[in-house]
Amino acid sequence: FSAAAWHEDYASLSFDLAPGSVLAQDTPKEYWIDTAEETPVGSVFALVRSRDRDLTAGMWRCRLSGEKVEIAMPADDYERFVTARNRVNQTPDAQYVMNGVYLPALIWTLQEADRDEESHAGRRWYRALATQLERANLSPIGDEKADRLMDAQRLLRLPLSRMPLMVDGTVGGVMP
Repeated sequence: FSAAAWHEDYASLSFDLAPGSVLAQDTPKEYWIDTAEETPVGSVFALVRSRDRDLTAGMWRCRLSGEKVEIAMPADDYERFVTARNRVNQTPDAQYVMNGVYLPALIWTLQEADRDEESHAGRRWYRALATQLERANLSPIGDEKADRLMDAQRLLRLPLSRMPLMVDGTVGGVMP
């Protein structure tokens, strides 16, 4: 093997290489490739089973201490929610799930990020939300005048307007 574009010091050299030969060896290294800034808003959330004893059926809470915002639910609610989410995924009814859990979770998360930027700035969810706010020309994290209710609806692409009962101006297929 030889190459015409090699440095002049090596231009006259050629090598006999067998297929699969090791050409170089170095100490293995790990590289973290973070795509937080490219992720959609929905991917900053992770649904988890809660171990909190004070969290009763029908309630949930958010935790901001990880790389994703955890939406913690009691075990029974978690199972039902996952089943419901999988059943309605890619249907108009998914907007009910969006409005019932993800919309308030996003509003709260944005408000908490505004309140304590320093504690959260290094987290993946924080960077993703900061980038999404910037791309949508919305108030940056930390802006005291931000309207996080409006920002969350815009980031989720106006989920109310896509609810099945709202899409065609009727209620359950019947004009009001």
